[in-house]
Amino acid sequence: MTPEEMKETARRWILGIFDNADYGLIQEMTTEKYAFEMPRPGVIPKDTLPDLIEGFRASIPDLHNVIHHQLVDGDTVVTRGTTHGTNTGPLGEIPASGNPITSDWVIFTRFEGDKIAEDWEIWDEMGVMMQMGAVSGGDS
Repeated sequence: MTPEEMKETARRWILGIFDNADYGLIQEMTTEKYAFEMPRPGVIPKDTLPDLIEGFRASIPDLHNVIHHQLVDGDTVVTRGTTHGTNTGPLGEIPASGNPITSDWVIFTRFEGDKIAEDWEIWDEMGVMMQMGAVSGGDS
């Protein structure tokens, strides 16, 4: 794949599964041993990825992502973006706040051939918890 094809594939993947809940893309676009990793809860196997995403979508049903920038380094695409939405449902034990939510994130997407082998996501979890009213911002 060319770098531009890799970026377009990563874009289609991220917006497809998170914004559109198109979980058919998991089988179509990933390797057999694909895994999604984030600081918490850690490594998520591909068969449980829809459960993770549905938890977020239940909490923020109008979530949508804006991709700001992408870079390619070898077999990896780095995508930087922002999630926007409104917290109208609970997130685990955290009750709905009705607040608007904005979270910046970075996803590293590693390819094996034309398939996605791994994703590593870093996002502003504490910022989201503060926006939901689950934790205070503390003194500045």
